[in-house]
Amino acid sequence: MHAKNMPMNQVKRNEGVYQQGKFNVVGYTCTEKDYLAVDHDGEVPKPGDSLVFSNVGAYTIVLTHLL
Repeated sequence: MHAKNMPMNQVKRNEGVYQQGKFNVVGYTCTEKDYLAVDHDGEVPKPGDSLVFSNVGAYTIVLTHLL
């Protein structure tokens, strides 16, 4: 988990109104620290939308569960 949420852009692939709210963005490893954003305040993504994190390098497995 990071002290700050990384800036992200939402690529919308759905029509209609988007709800405003807070949401978390989690990684694919399902470990307790694999969060990309916590309590992000903005338009809640819909299925099929993409979230783009620029200038952050490669995203890989969080190894804290192996330590």
